[in-house]
Amino acid sequence: MRSAKQLRELVSAGRRRVKAKNVKRRAVRFEHDYHSKERVEFIAEMACLPCSFLGEQQTTRSENAHSVVAGKGLKARYDTIFPACRKHHRAYDQHRAPFDDPDARSTMKVAAKLVEDMWLRYHGEGTGEVPRGILAPASRGSDDTGDRR
Repeated sequence: MRSAKQLRELVSAGRRRVKAKNVKRRAVRFEHDYHSKERVEFIAEMACLPCSFLGEQQTTRSENAHSVVAGKGLKARYDTIFPACRKHHRAYDQHRAPFDDPDARSTMKVAAKLVEDMWLRYHGEGTGEVPRGILAPASRGSDDTGDRR
């Protein structure tokens, strides 16, 4: 019979060491994929574009959805991002309705270019305000009168 110490040694001998994370590479990838934390938050504060186009109620915060794929396992640059709620982000990535149509996917690619233009204006002016309009977030809990923050 083996002791508890011997059993622990046997179990730990079969484990692999956890690979250290390359902090520099992660920072470079984040900058390539999302630009900055400020830009991620800028997108998150916007309304989900598919919800806006389809007249649906947005139930989750907008995520940074890439409209283009850079390759297997890679994300495209940050200038291909459009705001989408969790439901529509997953549907876009999995080519499910309403994004099973190439025209719908093209619309989101154009929207990503508009979002990039808004980011450049917002960042260039440095006003600290999110631009208003169809891409501005719907105030949570509003009375469905179309009020925007």
